[in-house]
Amino acid sequence: MDNVEDFMHVVENKKGATKSKRRQLGLSCMLNTEVSAVIAVVRRPDCIHLYNLSNSEEAYDSSLISSLRSLRSLIFNPQQEWRTIDPTIYLTPFLDVIISDDVPAAATGVALSAVLKILKFEVFDEKTPGAKEGIESVVSGITSCRLEKTDPVSEDAVMMKILQVLTGIMNHRASDLLSDQSVCTLINTCFQVDQHKDTLFCWFFSFITDVLFHSCKFLVFIRDKSISSSYKLIL
Repeated sequence: MDNVEDFMHVVENKKGATKSKRRQLGLSCMLNTEVSAVIAVVRRPDCIHLYNLSNSEEAYDSSLISSLRSLRSLIFNPQQEWRTIDPTIYLTPFLDVIISDDVPAAATGVALSAVLKILKFEVFDEKTPGAKEGIESVVSGITSCRLEKTDPVSEDAVMMKILQVLTGIMNHRASDLLSDQSVCTLINTCFQVDQHKDTLFCWFFSFITDVLFHSCKFLVFIRDKSISSSYKLIL
């Protein structure tokens, strides 16, 4: 009987290890796809002039693209466990694109989608080393997003994506690590985005904003004992 139980235990362990490896590979493939997508958009012929680049292959080595390429070289490290890696390592290249003044709206949108996927797939959680710095950096990056070189249609699409990412932040397991200031900054950004909504997306923008506010309220109530009195007056 003991031999049977030992055998079943070994089988279960192998299944668990296989499932874990598949998840790690899946996350690596997802990140690699997102990195490639951002690089492809930035390297499009109609975007090259934004970097004052020539058409040579070496010309594409801007600081943003170099950062993304460096991330790609680390993605398929066979020894890595994503939940044990500081999230700022793989978030920073995407956030740099989001806060950059020189990239087109299309690249900003793709970078926002990448961050949203990282949050939804829970590449990191509240127990990951550097999780607090990681989730705080996402709030800082998203709320600092600039759209200097874009058109109204592209701006609307990016604004909608920003709201989705803000909602993803508040629904993430590491959102409990956010400071009170970050939560207030996030809510303020939601107000600002809502004020810029186009009539075409008015209802959808309002819906996402409502979802975000509910998430924020839920988090604030959970943190009620630790929240400062000044923020209570604001809320």
